[in-house]
Amino acid sequence: MLEIREYKKPELTAMLGTKSVDNIKKKLERYKVEFDLSGRGEKAIFDIKAINDPLKVFCIIELEFDANTDFKKLAYFAYCYFNDEEFMAMPDEVKSTRLDKDGKYTSRQTIASYTRRFERNDLIYRNTDNFIYYFAYGKHQSMTDKKTYCKAWKLYWDSIKDGATPWEAMWNVRFEFGGSPRKQAIPQVNAFHLAKIETLIKLSEEVIEEDMLKYSNQPINS
Repeated sequence: MLEIREYKKPELTAMLGTKSVDNIKKKLERYKVEFDLSGRGEKAIFDIKAINDPLKVFCIIELEFDANTDFKKLAYFAYCYFNDEEFMAMPDEVKSTRLDKDGKYTSRQTIASYTRRFERNDLIYRNTDNFIYYFAYGKHQSMTDKKTYCKAWKLYWDSIKDGATPWEAMWNVRFEFGGSPRKQAIPQVNAFHLAKIETLIKLSEEVIEEDMLKYSNQPINS
């Protein structure tokens, strides 16, 4: 994790994935990092003075997020994801709906990409023996159990056997159960990376608090 201290050029090359001093400078500037530079070439020394967007820097360097990520949106998601066990276990469609109700809309596709990034960095892992079952139709979702989930799929395949097209068979299921049957593996936190997760939570909370402070200071329209 980038810190307020001096770094030799090879250290930042390894951390930022770029070799030239000019490219290191450009990356630090894009990440809103303030620094002083002394020396040249391999002997260059970067004295980091301030990190103005620590969540962004942490997520890019430690978790390999793209620099164009909406890090405020990620902050709200990560804070809920790692603090609320119920939220973590929800299907992505339900997570999206919950965030939308809080005024922080995040698409199902974006949520899936965030979760994959957590998984690739071993913050979580999928327990393939433990699933959550639900029905989804548009923006509506309803939780169910494995038995009902299996009944829905039986209706689907029975409809196919009776001559229905896949489209017609799924409509039969939607009419009977209120949506298409889906399941999602329940993720679990990797205890070996708790320190990294706690840092992500702390930095996300700081972003949220700053956002709430700005919102609370906005004038009320009469």
